[in-house]
Amino acid sequence: MGIEKQAFVRASRPRRLFVQRSVRTLPYTQDLLRALPELEAEPVDSEAEIHTLLDREEAPESAGKQCLYLARNPNRFFKLCPGLVPELACCEVQVLNSTVGCDLDCTYCFLQTYLPYSLVTHFVNLDDMLRELDALLESRRGQFTRVCTGELSDSLSLDHLVHLSRRLVPEFARRKRVSLELKTKTANIAPLERLEPKGRVIVSWTVNAESVSRREELRCASLDGRFRAAAQAQAWGYRIGFHFDPIIHFAGWEEEYRRTVERIFDTVRPESLAWISLGCLRFDPRLKAIVQRRFPGSRFVYGEFIPGPDGKMRYPEALRVELFSKMKEWVYSQWQRAGLPLERLPLYLCMESYSVWEKVFGRAPRCRADVAEALDDSVEQNTWC
Repeated sequence: MGIEKQAFVRASRPRRLFVQRSVRTLPYTQDLLRALPELEAEPVDSEAEIHTLLDREEAPESAGKQCLYLARNPNRFFKLCPGLVPELACCEVQVLNSTVGCDLDCTYCFLQTYLPYSLVTHFVNLDDMLRELDALLESRRGQFTRVCTGELSDSLSLDHLVHLSRRLVPEFARRKRVSLELKTKTANIAPLERLEPKGRVIVSWTVNAESVSRREELRCASLDGRFRAAAQAQAWGYRIGFHFDPIIHFAGWEEEYRRTVERIFDTVRPESLAWISLGCLRFDPRLKAIVQRRFPGSRFVYGEFIPGPDGKMRYPEALRVELFSKMKEWVYSQWQRAGLPLERLPLYLCMESYSVWEKVFGRAPRCRADVAEALDDSVEQNTWC
């Protein structure tokens, strides 16, 4: 790729720090307090106390994104991807939720309907997390296990402060038949340098059309920054992934999305790609009113939508098929231009119906296990598992 090494440091820091009293003395908590010496840690017993404080703010969601709450996770760290609707194909990844809430501010983000006050909570009981990982892998002995972070947060946006990658990357690198995916919209990869992923860690970027990225993905790295970071992460030995999610329909969408596809193949060696996913815009009906209030200039909520089997608003099937088919065509073209066989292309649809799969690819997975197996193979074929 020939790019110069860059610092890739993110300057964002929380403006307010809360600490659950029961975790104040944990070594990891103390490490985090030392990383934020400019902030006075405000002790609380529960998240409800913080909600009461944020309720007094003029813009509580924006204020919540500027807070960091260090707490104990009272629930499980790992869960199967919540693709619970049988009509939709799911990749069956195990999701690790070590942080809940995101300091970025995408207009379309589903967390706005899911998390009160958008508070960013980082769980510090890491020993419990690692014990749970041991139990998960023991229960799946003999099976390949894909784990991802970034469902309820950005995997790297705060990593320059929490340094969770320092614990997770070596932990996964030493294990067999397992992979870890770190999903981000930032260029905050400096903490990943000098770690040894050993082929088992994928750093993936959510990307979009240039105008969508500028208009709807607030406080995120530019597309240029994300692609530069992807090239550097690959040079450090990481596998790379890309997610087009959400694909948004607008006048002139074809040229912009085609160009983003081309930039993927201009940036990284395609043979190092773990996967590329495609997912169309979908959202809880409650999101429209939130977007109208918080982002009155945003227009994506005014398209034509129908309720899907999961209760989310989606583009009509014919439009989704058109969007996916064009995207598939551009990815296929770039993949073949690189001289790689199509049967090795790790391209899949995220949370989409079997009917749409059939119309886009000419065939559909027989079941969710088919999608999971294809992604497992994509990682295993290019790792030392």
